[in-house]
Amino acid sequence: MNHICKVCNKVFSRPNHLIRHFRTHTGEKPYPCDLCEKTFRAAASLTVHRRTHTGEKPVSCTMCDKSFAQIGDLTKHIRTHTGEKPYGCDLCGKNFVQKGHLDRHKRSHTGEKPYSCELCQKTFTQSNTLIEHMRIHSGEKPYSCDTCNKSFTRGSALTEHKRIHTGERPYSCEICQKSFTLKSHILSHVKTAAHKKVLESKNVLALFGQLINKDTKTSNQESEEHEGLIFDVECNLEVEEDREIQPKIMDSVENTSIKVKKEPNENDNQSHSNLNHNIVVKKEIIDI
Repeated sequence: MNHICKVCNKVFSRPNHLIRHFRTHTGEKPYPCDLCEKTFRAAASLTVHRRTHTGEKPVSCTMCDKSFAQIGDLTKHIRTHTGEKPYGCDLCGKNFVQKGHLDRHKRSHTGEKPYSCELCQKTFTQSNTLIEHMRIHSGEKPYSCDTCNKSFTRGSALTEHKRIHTGERPYSCEICQKSFTLKSHILSHVKTAAHKKVLESKNVLALFGQLINKDTKTSNQESEEHEGLIFDVECNLEVEEDREIQPKIMDSVENTSIKVKKEPNENDNQSHSNLNHNIVVKKEIIDI
């Protein structure tokens, strides 16, 4: 037997489902939390909510042993392991792990900002952004550091602050091997001249390594001669060996120098054991 909502004609297979649904129309929330006085439409929602007070996390991930307060959170988490993104945007084709993320993304296409501040009429695309904004008016700072007791309006601000105490630097530059506490810091770093210089030097090394590998394929004798070569970008001597370098490196690496050093091994004779070449990449051979 089907049970139909008299307000919206939605159909339910069980009467308790209809009763719970009907509360979305009436606004009734008959299940209060005795710890914080928050109210809920369903008893199951109250049970899950109480775990925020007790810290209980009865649902565990079998892949990483991480625990959660409710099965829905576990389902979302498992997608971080599987890579599943079942919610797709019909406007740009981008996919998301959660439906809420898709709904939020769609507002970037429509420009919709459905959440409005009652005090200053500022609007937002997300409800949590509005909640954070309201704390500007109220002065509330609910996130406190347990080390120094400093308080913050946002949980993310507290997370960033704690790195001052722990020394954690989760953002690393793959080019320079430097690490940073904030994402904004690494974004600023990649724009610096020091970062660009290291990047350009590595471009030179990569190209020169390709040329050496190409040359060593021409004969077995040269292949033996170049075995064990290592590259360094610290030297700045004059050209001692003339090579035809292909025009594939950036103009900004003018006068970058490469030291090519032959590391000795047991099979080297005296003439090969101290093989050192210094090559300066000059602007006249760069033609993009």
